[in-house]
Amino acid sequence: HAEAAGFQAAIDGTDGVHWALPLPDTTKEHLLQGYLPVLKPDDAARREAAARVIENSEALVSYCLRALGAPGPYMASQLSDPGNCPDTRFAKHIDSALRHVVAALLSPQGLQADIVRQKEREREGIAHSLLPKYAVGGGLAYLRERISVPRDMSWAAARQLRAHLTAVM
Repeated sequence: HAEAAGFQAAIDGTDGVHWALPLPDTTKEHLLQGYLPVLKPDDAARREAAARVIENSEALVSYCLRALGAPGPYMASQLSDPGNCPDTRFAKHIDSALRHVVAALLSPQGLQADIVRQKEREREGIAHSLLPKYAVGGGLAYLRERISVPRDMSWAAARQLRAHLTAVM
């Protein structure tokens, strides 16, 4: 349905807004009004997301590495690929990137201030990361697209984690 396209793009993050920082204000965003009863304050959602990443850090590194390894057998579901072989060469890079995500989630304003500083550094020609973009971007995008609500965390926490993963990528 045509009227559902905006909602689908917001949920899937393909609109370039709902999985990116700064996140839209949920009290003013018309597409999110129906979610108000399940939302928690941004700082609480960021802490929940950080806790889930910390609790599952080893498994998440391995999971992200599946995006970089050899593909496994074909699966009918687009995002299901349990047979992929992780490329362990990038384990330290993915671990470091996830640590950056957790640090940003636990900072008082999330990654908002860091993004402003980063844009200033880029204008000055200072490289922003020693992490390989292919590995970090591919692994974090793989994770971002497969966060399950409510299995992995609340909707509010997943919203924060997806946006912070996108920013670090």
